[in-house]
Amino acid sequence: MKKRSVLYTWVIEFSILLILMATMCVTLTLSARRKLLDEYTEITIQQQEKIETALNNSMSQIKTDAINLACNNVIRSFSLLSTPMPSDNYTFYTIQSLLAAPGSTHSAVSETYIYFRNLKKALTSKTVYEKETLAAILFGPGGEVEKRFDSLRTTSSLFRVISDSTNGRTQVMAVTSIPTQGRSPTALIIQVLDPQALGEIVAGQATMEGTTTLLMDSSGQLLCESGNPALAGQLVQMAAKRLESHVELGNKSYYLLQKQLEEENWTLITLVPVSAITRKSSWVWQQSMVFLMVFLAVGIVAAASMVQLN
Repeated sequence: MKKRSVLYTWVIEFSILLILMATMCVTLTLSARRKLLDEYTEITIQQQEKIETALNNSMSQIKTDAINLACNNVIRSFSLLSTPMPSDNYTFYTIQSLLAAPGSTHSAVSETYIYFRNLKKALTSKTVYEKETLAAILFGPGGEVEKRFDSLRTTSSLFRVISDSTNGRTQVMAVTSIPTQGRSPTALIIQVLDPQALGEIVAGQATMEGTTTLLMDSSGQLLCESGNPALAGQLVQMAAKRLESHVELGNKSYYLLQKQLEEENWTLITLVPVSAITRKSSWVWQQSMVFLMVFLAVGIVAAASMVQLN
């Protein structure tokens, strides 16, 4: 009876101690996970700020290029002609040389058009487009494209960035009106932005391993992404819903952080897989288990020794 009493007392005390230690290990694991989540959140916020800065710098350069063209005396004078004469056609070549000159375009711009309302034609560095052709290039085929193109001339600001989605294709354009004295814009500079170049800007700053970053316009259309394309597509389908800080996509959990970009009214969204945080914090529990097993083995040996001594 004495041996059993000693054994039962030891087992109870040891079990209580073991439970307390296991609870401590679980608490440490959860604490490490929360700490990692805070660190991931801070790193993600810094990453988003870097992306915003890079995009703003790119847009500032695009704006500078457009305004320099808009304020060029040759372009302004030509846009103000009420009825250009055939002899003025040589000006086409001068304007095309301005468009082709180094510094007149930016790496994020795939094409620059100057549309002259007095001619109903548009120039690029290589060719001339009729108004109908240009409208179809910008907005796709359809009977309403010319009206949509004409709406560009109602811009009240010197420079603005707009996006248009047609047939599943999203086109981002920087539109600059050539300033005139008290009159509606007589010419427009339309810079079509390259989605791949925008994606490279985002990817250049989105360096955190395992994350997926999306850039979306104000209507929820995807402009570019960095990371997992399939994951980006799933999130776009959820864009109409209210996005929470924790989302489930493809039977996997993700933490979501979004940032509103003021200048273009775009939204930057970053997804961080929960599994990455769990994997990085699992070392606490793994090492704790080794210690608990050693402690359990020592306890069993100690209990057997005490039984023999008593």
